[in-house]
Order: sequence, then C-alpha cells, then structure tokens
Amino acid sequence: MTVGEIPKGRFLGACLEKSHMPLEIIKLDFPEFLTEKQVLVKNIFSSICGSQIGEIDAKKGPDQFLPHLLGHEAVSKVVAIGSEVSEVKIGDTVILHWMKGKGGQALDHFLFNGKRKINAGPITTFSEYSLVSENRCTRIQTTLKLENLPLFGCSVTTAYGSLINDAKVNSNDVLVVLGLGAIGMWVLEMSKMFKVSSVLGIDTLENRVFRARELGFASERWNFSGDEPEVIRLFKGRNSSKRLILMDTTGRVEVINKAFEWIQGEGVMVLIGVTPNLQKITIDPMPLHFGAKIVGSFGGSILPQSDIPYLVRMAEEEQFQMEIMEKSFFDLSEINQAIELLRSGSTNKMILKF
Repeated sequence: MTVGEIPKGRFLGACLEKSHMPLEIIKLDFPEFLTEKQVLVKNIFSSICGSQIGEIDAKKGPDQFLPHLLGHEAVSKVVAIGSEVSEVKIGDTVILHWMKGKGGQALDHFLFNGKRKINAGPITTFSEYSLVSENRCTRIQTTLKLENLPLFGCSVTTAYGSLINDAKVNSNDVLVVLGLGAIGMWVLEMSKMFKVSSVLGIDTLENRVFRARELGFASERWNFSGDEPEVIRLFKGRNSSKRLILMDTTGRVEVINKAFEWIQGEGVMVLIGVTPNLQKITIDPMPLHFGAKIVGSFGGSILPQSDIPYLVRMAEEEQFQMEIMEKSFFDLSEINQAIELLRSGSTNKMILKF
C-alpha cells in the first residue's frame, strides 16, 4: 500500500555508469508503487561529499553495483510512503543521511531507466526525487537555512560523533586534525563544543590552511615529507603532558604512519578518512602497549534520530557556526563540474540545488 501521490512520468538523476568516469544525467521512471519501508522524497538541496569521489574512483575496490545513483546527504520533502512507515508522513521536511536511524530498512532499492535497472541503495540524493529507506530520513523543524541542512546528513554529525564517541574528547585534551576538507573543518569547529584546550589543523593545501586561520584555528601547511614545520614541533612540545587526539580525515597511509609517531601515553588516533583498497599502514606497535589507541570511525557512531535534532538545536542557539565553508551552488546538470572543483581541493562546499 502506498500513501500519497506518486508523480507520473520521469525525473532526472546523476548515474555512475562506469568507475573513474564522469556521472551521466539520465531519466528515471517514477515507481508505480512503494514497497514496505520505502519513502519517496522530492529533494531540495543535496551536498556533495568526498565519499562520492571515492565511489567514482572505486576506492574500496571493484564496484559490484554499477550502474547506480549516488549521494548521501540532503534536505527533502516527503511525497509518498510505503507500508509500515511510521517515522515520517506526507509533507514532512526531512534530512537524509547515510547512517541508519530509527525506522525500518526496505529490502529493495532500485529504479528504472526505461527497461534498464539502476541500483539506488537505501540512500541516494543526486536526483530530483529519491527513493530511500525510512531509516535514512529524520524529520526536522528548524529556523536554519534549508541550504545548510544537508550538512547534518554527514559532515556535522560525523565530526561531532568522532569527537564524542570515537575519541571521547574532553577539555584537557589537545587535538590535531589531519586534512582540512569538509570533515576536517567541522572537526575543528565542533571542538569548540568540548572546549578542547589546544587545536591545530594541518593540510597540504595553502587555501585550506588559510581558511582555517580565517576562522581562528591554528593551522599549518605540510606535505608530511621532510622536516616538520616549527609550529608543529612547538605545538607538540607545549602539550607533551596532555592526551593527544589525532583525527585523520585524509585516508592517506603515509600521513597516518607519520602522525602516529607523535602519540605518547594514552593518546588516540581516530581514522575518519578511508584508505584506498589494499593499502596498509605500517606503525611501531609499542605505543599500543602503553595505552595508545587507533580507532576506526564509522560515521562517528551517531544516532541520527537523537543527534541530528540535538545538533540542529545547538546550531540554532549558535553553539557553533554553520557558515564555516562558503557554498557553491550547482544545477544537477553541472554536477561533474562541482565534483572536479571538490577534487581540486576547493574550500567551498558544493551544493546541488533542485
């Protein structure tokens, strides 16, 4: 049974037809009906994450689901719901997210381009409409700008969760963020909520370092080869008696190998960035015997149904600022241009506007 009216005809979506190739804009058929736990939404804004570049480049290995749609963070309106859906209703504004939230997950997620089957998975957002699972939708009411809401589907929540759940940060800790893309910048910003005693951001790109400095964070450019910059040596020296938290967002094994050497005592390295398939880190295991830890982060282990409304409320109360990255807006037809700008290391957040 389907509740709500499914539009007739077709809509546009960005499809990955082959790995390492630009996305293709294709026409997708609306489903005739929704199955159990499915939700049909009309997308308003979707942001583009570095994870999608990893998908395009088959970073985790050969892609078994081609052709498929992409995207995992958006703000949308609920158009129709299938049976057994209780967490959202027709007309709700929802934040779409890749972490599983409250509600059920549909068994099948695919659409058709004519007679051709296009895989979708439980969450995709690079299309005018999306067919998603109930547990990837969180209903929201807020005074925040709609264009900011997709950030709660990944960047904001992952940064928050990685600090509170993975690192278990407190005000006596010191923090080094490796890589100042969207996640790295949000880790810096979220550290304010925990009143971390000292913070340093590191990136290979001068424009990212400059943006972090504009926001008031100590930052340094370094390619992790050759001698360490003086600011990093001083930072480590001043804070040698405190617990060091390293947050790696780069997914680069050479960065992880080098930075792990800095940990003493009960320091912790949290791996947020995903390393390429089959690449392995090489570290001295001795610090692990004295309390050091390496923790892999899975979306910060957040609970969307509670953490997203909480963080939206914190943003409304200006406990952290939403405008830490400038936004560039694109039509769906311009998605490959947006992806290339993201690849280039732009400090802007790429937003699809439907």
